[in-house]
Amino acid sequence: MADLSELLVRAERYAATSDSPRRSRVFRRLGFGQDGGVWATNRGAALKAFERQANDRTELACYERLAAEGIKAIEGFSLPSLLGWDDDLLVIEMSIVTPPYLLDFGKAYLDRPFDFEEGGFTDWELEKRELYDTAQQWEIVSTVLARLASLGIHYYDAKPANIRFAE
Repeated sequence: MADLSELLVRAERYAATSDSPRRSRVFRRLGFGQDGGVWATNRGAALKAFERQANDRTELACYERLAAEGIKAIEGFSLPSLLGWDDDLLVIEMSIVTPPYLLDFGKAYLDRPFDFEEGGFTDWELEKRELYDTAQQWEIVSTVLARLASLGIHYYDAKPANIRFAE
């Protein structure tokens, strides 16, 4: 798990040194997990600081690909818009979204699916399906995953915290 204080320092450094129209300050933690931490800024954006460069690069590439395609939502799930980034600090700035939303692309695979062992994909799918309340929700999530795959984004971090339905 990432060191929250070190990630916060990098997010704050990004906020303080961003181009003057985007200059901001970090004021509230939105999330924290294996890959990094996310904080809201006083300018209505989110800053995600990554522990590992690989996750940062993957997430950035996904948001760039979605933006290039003009995709702001999939199956009614809002996607954060990429607002900026810093390769040295491993920080991405994005818009804040409310449910229903789709986020957290740091564990995606680009242009090739994950190479599951025999039967592994079926096990993965059964595990993820159980996280959602109904078969209908899982059908919608499956449609979202298929749409992402059609864009070369193979997304395996499907869980209610990342693909959240409206309350």
